[in-house]
Amino acid sequence: MSSDTENAELKDFYKKILALLSIKEAEVAFDSFMAYTELLNIILETHGVELAKLTKSHLFLLLYYFLGCELKKRGIMTEFEFEKIKKEKFNELEIEYNPTPIPTNIGDTANKKNFCGLFDSFLEKLKKQTKTPSCIGVVK
Repeated sequence: MSSDTENAELKDFYKKILALLSIKEAEVAFDSFMAYTELLNIILETHGVELAKLTKSHLFLLLYYFLGCELKKRGIMTEFEFEKIKKEKFNELEIEYNPTPIPTNIGDTANKKNFCGLFDSFLEKLKKQTKTPSCIGVVK
């Protein structure tokens, strides 16, 4: 794959991810996005994820979760809330509460409340899927 093709695909990912996160290009420059992709590449390598086995869809989700996590940590992304407080009014009584999602698995809600949890879960899943099993012995 040529460098121009890779750069065009990354620009496409950049625009789509920023649109999904409701962030303007002025808030996260393409150079910053490229720095995040390099950091993500290093994280994947150190976690033992085989990059050659990842599809474009895997890469897009990883970038989406990772960028969402990092921008949330840095305070750039403030409007996208997983744990938004809901307000409801009953006649003259106003109630504020945190809606709790219905868990499908035990421990499921803890990981799905933020981008960082989603990123960590997806990274572990990919690590298991892409890991080449080691050879234990030879059968004759």
